[in-house]
Amino acid sequence: GLRPQQMPYTCAGPHSAGHLTAPTRTLSTRSRAAQPQALIQPRSMAELEEPVLLDARSFPQYFEGHIPGAVHVDVLRDTCTPTERQEGSAAVAVMHKLQVDGDVFAAAMERKGVCAERPVVVYDEGSSLMASRVWWALCVHGHPQASVLHGGWRAYSQGSGDVEMGDPCCPLKLQSYFEAAFTPPFRLTADQLAAEAAA
Repeated sequence: GLRPQQMPYTCAGPHSAGHLTAPTRTLSTRSRAAQPQALIQPRSMAELEEPVLLDARSFPQYFEGHIPGAVHVDVLRDTCTPTERQEGSAAVAVMHKLQVDGDVFAAAMERKGVCAERPVVVYDEGSSLMASRVWWALCVHGHPQASVLHGGWRAYSQGSGDVEMGDPCCPLKLQSYFEAAFTPPFRLTADQLAAEAAA
């Protein structure tokens, strides 16, 4: 498939104001079904071709040190409007994450450099709580190559991997395009769960 082109500024996609024309990629049923393993070991990341690394820890933690090339992602703020962030309780915020509009999610991911052609690895401090939420959202919106880093930042740092500090001004310099495509198997309503239990 086509690869993202190197661009002189931060990434932009069809869902953002700075859109630059990018190749359209519609995920086939086969590619949606062929999900890679949900967990990836730190040592296995070197085998990935041009992965997008998403750091789901707090921004202060990210700023103090992260995997080189990783981009900070906030599971709540990146797909909420300022009004939603001010008015929503924690419970409402969680529900918002489970019901976020595909175009809104795609736009947020494009700003992080996510596209269907590149594998995505998400990590947090090590519990995988926040990382798994981002991973689930990527999967439910049709990304074919999303994984969670097993052991997170703790496992990576204990392995003496390289560390990058601060927040790069233009961390991505990539033109990215991510087309959200709802993938039903990753989401189950209470009624569907009850029906499954009764079957």
